[in-house]
Amino acid sequence: MAANASNLSDALQLEKIQFGKWMNEAIAEADAGVRALDRELAAAGAYNSGRRPVLEMEIRFSKLAETPIQKVIAKRKELGRKFPDLLTQDQLNQLRDRLNHHVDAMVNGERTRMATSRGGGITASHEYQMKAHGLKVKISQELEELRLEARLGMHAEEKPMTIINISDSTIASLNLGTVVGDLTASIQTLNEHGQKDLADKIQTLTEAIAASTTVENAHRKELLEHLSFVSTEAALPPDRRKMGPLKSSVAFLRGGLTTATQLAALWPPIEEILKSTGILT
Repeated sequence: MAANASNLSDALQLEKIQFGKWMNEAIAEADAGVRALDRELAAAGAYNSGRRPVLEMEIRFSKLAETPIQKVIAKRKELGRKFPDLLTQDQLNQLRDRLNHHVDAMVNGERTRMATSRGGGITASHEYQMKAHGLKVKISQELEELRLEARLGMHAEEKPMTIINISDSTIASLNLGTVVGDLTASIQTLNEHGQKDLADKIQTLTEAIAASTTVENAHRKELLEHLSFVSTEAALPPDRRKMGPLKSSVAFLRGGLTTATQLAALWPPIEEILKSTGILT
């Protein structure tokens, strides 16, 4: 679905909050990894080896840079399924710049820390900058892939399909033409627009009318045709609805279903929703 400004702001704030949580977890994991490294090197009598700063750099880079960034990109992909605006060129460029800034901050922080390290600090600092450059390239590549995939519709949110349970023999005997297709499409639209209760009740009534054995075929056909019109109009924007014909179809269904004992109770809840949601006045 398209995101309004509030949706977009909330999604970006959620992403920011989760990145902060991931960073807190990453710092704890990095510190634990360095302590484990120090114990291992001390046990081997190699704590003061020139290789220690490089090994510590690899731990911190993996935990503090690579892992959180991969989680953020995965989160953007997830949020993009609901809010496609997050996968536009502009939004992905902003994300790239934020992630690159995070990488730069990590490099500067590690440069300061390694300046006080004994032995291997220069080598570790150089390797860290090389890894940082490679990570920035990877960020750009993955976000560009994400943008192209979004343009191709590969991350569009999957929508459950509406299936009206009407037998082929019923359709043939009533000669419904496009009525079932129109009902299916309008019920699907109502579901997508947050009118699930109305959509479910219209679908239930549709199936009940089609399956009824107490209502003559000609009358069942008329009921389904009017119900299809009501459903289709309800799914339209207010300024496109034909209110005169809509009210006529509602009146036909109200009267036509009253005499059908098994169906009578299914219409009033639909009319109540039509009124409560402003579709019918």
